[in-house]
Order: sequence, then C-alpha cells, then structure tokens
Amino acid sequence: MIKILLLSVALLSIALVGMAFNILFRKNKKFPKYQVGHNKEMHKLGITCVKHDEIKCFKKLKGESIEGCGSCSG
Repeated sequence: MIKILLLSVALLSIALVGMAFNILFRKNKKFPKYQVGHNKEMHKLGITCVKHDEIKCFKKLKGESIEGCGSCSG
C-alpha cells in the first residue's frame, strides 16, 4: 500500500514540475487565448461562443436582425 502511495506522489510531482517548467520557461511568454470569441483556431473550426448562439436564436425567434454580441466577437 505504501509503495503505491509513494509511486503516485512521485508521478504527481513529476507532472507538476513539468507543468511549472512549461509555464515559467515558455519561449513566447504568452498563454493561448482560451475565450472562444478571441481564439483564431477555434474560429477556423467553426466553434462559436455559446452566448452568441443564444442571442442569435433569441433574435431569430423574435424576428429581429442578427448581429454579433460584441463582447465575444473577435
């Protein structure tokens, strides 16, 4: 039982050190954009903001013109 515990702690430690190294010594010092509206790669794949989809559906039901929501459009 103690061997499994020590092995799991060692593996978790290696994983955390690897993530810390990646964060601290990243070449371009920038994190990827995680917001859907601002991420060009997600936009290329056709993935859109959920809020924008809801606004579009709501306006379609009301018969209004459909525009971007502004807060998430890139």
